[in-house]
Amino acid sequence: MVCFVREEISKGVEEVSWKFEDGICLKLCKDFFGWEKHLFVLSVYMIPVNSTRADLDVDVSCYDHLVEQMAVVSDRGNVIVAGDLNARTGEQQECLIGIESEVKESDGFVII
Repeated sequence: MVCFVREEISKGVEEVSWKFEDGICLKLCKDFFGWEKHLFVLSVYMIPVNSTRADLDVDVSCYDHLVEQMAVVSDRGNVIVAGDLNARTGEQQECLIGIESEVKESDGFVII
């Protein structure tokens, strides 16, 4: 996983060790940003169940990796979880279909 950081703030961002190839943990340093606590950003890619890579996580699931890393950093600052968590909606459509009639440009939205 790769994360790009603007040069102006790069001195305030550190990568925290995490032995999980589908995730990255960054610490945004409180002293650099003037915050009371550090901010940890955990960005993950959770492999979908039907992926050809799903069988690679036989011992520990992506979710378990995330929970473990949250436990490591949560007592040192605030935590944000981001990324592609591959959430599913069960039997529901995963995208909005047919909303054009319900959303009007006057509502502040533009259909593209």
